[in-house]
Amino acid sequence: MREIELEKAQKKLSALVKDAVASEPTIITRNGEKVAVILSLDDYRNLPGVRFGMDVLADEDSQPQE
Repeated sequence: MREIELEKAQKKLSALVKDAVASEPTIITRNGEKVAVILSLDDYRNLPGVRFGMDVLADEDSQPQE
């Protein structure tokens, strides 16, 4: 899994998302510390303990937008 600094990731977000959809996640770092991961929705759903079904989507749709 590759790593990229946050500032560079902001400039390449579209490409990073495209790679994530192709099952190539990316770790985001800030000041040398690993802080986040960009991965596909399918990869996220397959993580142990993740509850992400249609009922969750319905709950999110009913929340007021900020």
